[in-house]
Amino acid sequence: MKTATKLFFALALVGLVGRIATQVVATNMVAKAELIQRVKPAEKELAALTGDIGEPLGPPQKMIITDEKAFLPQKGKEGQRLVDDDYLQKNSIYPLQVKTVNFVSGLVGYGFLGLFLFGLIVAFLIERRTPKTSSPKQTPVA
Repeated sequence: MKTATKLFFALALVGLVGRIATQVVATNMVAKAELIQRVKPAEKELAALTGDIGEPLGPPQKMIITDEKAFLPQKGKEGQRLVDDDYLQKNSIYPLQVKTVNFVSGLVGYGFLGLFLFGLIVAFLIERRTPKTSSPKQTPVA
């Protein structure tokens, strides 16, 4: 087997392993997601008087936030966890949405799949086009 063929088979193997790893990482990240509602917290005095937690920002979404300090102790009406948006901005934390994880992992996965197919096709074509060299037959000497 020629060196070029081995190289493209190795490239195909990298594509296959990368595709599998992408799926494993994306599944692991999505498993950490929760239904979260970002909230602009009410002033402490007003919250103490009225029990108001603050103004919700957008609809609840499946997100991944790993900093437990960002979460408020209360829960939303639909059971979603509430997150202090001021804390997120102050600490430069951007919540990662599940749809973003799925989109990016899909793109990366298709890239690795393309690398896998490219490596296999090129290796096959190289192997097919190279003439088979056989050792010359030796005639026995009498």
